[in-house]
Amino acid sequence: MNGPQTSTTATAPEHSRSLGANRLSIADLLLITLGSAIAIWVLQPPGGVYSRSWTAVNVAFSPLYGAALAVVILAVRADLKLKSFATQPGHWLLLWFGTLFATVGFAAKGATVPREILKEWSLVPQTLCVLASVCLALFGALLLLSLAIGDMEPSPRWRRVFQLMLAWAVTPVVCVLLAAAVYRNMAALIFVTAIFFAVPVILLVASIIAVAQDLRESKRRNFWHWLGVATLFGLPLHVVLLVVVANFL
Repeated sequence: MNGPQTSTTATAPEHSRSLGANRLSIADLLLITLGSAIAIWVLQPPGGVYSRSWTAVNVAFSPLYGAALAVVILAVRADLKLKSFATQPGHWLLLWFGTLFATVGFAAKGATVPREILKEWSLVPQTLCVLASVCLALFGALLLLSLAIGDMEPSPRWRRVFQLMLAWAVTPVVCVLLAAAVYRNMAALIFVTAIFFAVPVILLVASIIAVAQDLRESKRRNFWHWLGVATLFGLPLHVVLLVVVANFL
């Protein structure tokens, strides 16, 4: 008589509760594809007036947004148990950028789509979209604050990157307030402008150093981590290209 058999799958962690696998499953690819399609839709200007160049740039960068949105969906499936779900810096980057993009999507499309489809009955879904964007914005702010000053990310150099991301997020507000206070002092205005441009440059340098040290020390980073790193560097480039397309093409 055979003894009781133990199932290896019963004790193995579910993929939906972690980003630790160093490969993408079919379900992951489908989620990223869905997120990419949503990103292309969200990034189109209202009214349907857009150029082929604008669409081409958005399509080229949509997989980055798609991966970020896919991680948000996986995090919800994991019941937002974030410490066991996101285990590498790139995971946190995808989760934060996905939350940020979902916030923008609800705010941008939620104000127009219900009005176009439901017409006079659009107030309720519009209100729900506003509430969803506010909740996502608060979650994103708390997540970035926890990564910057908490213990969610153990790597000191990546924690420094998140601290600079937090500084970059609040820099525009601080600089506008300072500029309004010292608008008559040209030297002070130049100093405030220098701060405004210095923070993203320092963030870029710190990010490059963190990635270079990971590569030099042969850190075991998986595919999801490198998708997060690509998103960190790719999104600013996407914004720059859209500005160029909007003004010169």
